Amino acid sequence: MARWEYWPYYGLENYLYTMPFEAKFNMMESTKWMQENWFHSITSSIAYVISIYIGQKLMESRKPFCLDNLLIAWNFGLALFSLLGVYRMTPELLWSVRENSFEYSICTASFAQGVTGFWTEMFALSKVAEFGDTVFIVLRKRPLLFLHWYHHVTVLVYTWHAYKVGPYGFGTMVYMDELYCTCIYVHILCASGNAQTTSKNGGNDGYNFADLTDGWRCLHRLEGEEK
Repeated sequence: MARWEYWPYYGLENYLYTMPFEAKFNMMESTKWMQENWFHSITSSIAYVISIYIGQKLMESRKPFCLDNLLIAWNFGLALFSLLGVYRMTPELLWSVRENSFEYSICTASFAQGVTGFWTEMFALSKVAEFGDTVFIVLRKRPLLFLHWYHHVTVLVYTWHAYKVGPYGFGTMVYMDELYCTCIYVHILCASGNAQTTSKNGGNDGYNFADLTDGWRCLHRLEGEEK
C-alpha cells in the first residue's frame, strides 16, 4: 500500500480520540504482509467457488433454512462496519484536499498511515468476510446470480493486489466503496427486515441491486488499470 512515510500527513494528534488498535497500526508491516500473502486472495476465491458448488448440491434435497433474524444481524454488522470506516476516514480525506490539494489526495499514499491506514487494512480484510453474503443465499436456497459471486471474487483479488502495489487513488477508491457499501447494506438491512412484505424473491432484491451496480464499478476499475 505504501513503501515509505509521507509528509505532511494527518497524524493521530488531529483526532479527538483514537482507539488503541488504530494507534498501534504499522503501515510498513501491513504492506509487507500483503506483499507476501496477497496470493491468498486467489486461493480463497477458488475455495469460495468450490464451496458454493458443494453447498448448492448439499441443499438440493434439503429444505431452506429460515435465517431472517441472523441475516438482519449480519447486514447490520456490515452496515455498521462500513459506516465506521467512512466516519474514521473522512477527516483525513477532507484535510488532504483542503490543506494540500486534490492532486495530493490522489497521487500520494498519505491515507495509508495512522487511523486511515488501519481502516484501509480492515477494508481489504473484510472482502474475505463478505463471502458470508453467499452463505445466506445458498442456505436459504435463493437464486444465486453469476454476478454475485463473480463480484465477490474480483473485488477481493483486485483489492488485495492494489493494497500490495499501492496504485494512485486507492485511498479515494476505498473511501468511496465504504460510503457505497454503507448505503447498500442499509438498503439490504431494510429489505431483509421487512420479511412479511418482501417479494417471492425473499428479500434478495437488495443483493441483486448491489451486484448489478458493483459489476459496473468493477468493470470500470479494471479498464482503468489496463490503461
